[in-house]
Amino acid sequence: MKNKYNIRRILAILGLYILISILFYFRFKEPLYQNMVWNVFLAFLPLVFSLILSYYYHSWGTVRKSILGFLWLIFFPNSPYMITDFIHISGNNFFLSKVAYNDILNSTNMTLWIRIAYIGIGMLTGLLSGLLSFRIINQLLREKFGQVFSHVIVMLICILTGYGIFLGRFLRLNSWSLLKAAYFFQKLASINLIFILKFTIIYAFFVYMIYFVFCSFYPKTDIN
Repeated sequence: MKNKYNIRRILAILGLYILISILFYFRFKEPLYQNMVWNVFLAFLPLVFSLILSYYYHSWGTVRKSILGFLWLIFFPNSPYMITDFIHISGNNFFLSKVAYNDILNSTNMTLWIRIAYIGIGMLTGLLSGLLSFRIINQLLREKFGQVFSHVIVMLICILTGYGIFLGRFLRLNSWSLLKAAYFFQKLASINLIFILKFTIIYAFFVYMIYFVFCSFYPKTDIN
């Protein structure tokens, strides 16, 4: 069976999510809906970069391909980063009372349950777009370096991505913060090194696992 990734459908889903976000923002007046649109947009950019790189891979020179590959690398963490957006519901009280596992009274505030679904759709949209871009990049790496060495590069990308998620969540740094080197290192020095290492390893493993789960479901990447 031939698997195809329909980019038009991905764009349609992205557009629909933006529309829903606008409606929710005017309804609830919460910054969450602005932030999620921005995060989904950033998570979608790696797919754009990977598609352009794949399309022009055999006609562009090394410099152009390296620049686009670097852009993909620094924006890719925005995709798995979206799993951390569920912290936005941490302050909501979903349990009205809890005596035992089978004796729980859940909140009937529909706004809270809409928020979970809304964040979940945005997270999956951004995450799956990023994983597809990772699959495309990995195919190009295999073509150039072979299966074994490309797998080593994939593991290095996962480690860098875990570190990038840390920078985004704890230091509130963006992909373009690298342009402000002094500010970057000043913020970085304020966090315990052991915590940075633990967080990076955990989320590097997370990215590694979900990427290969994704690949096991979609072993081919025919794009239309």
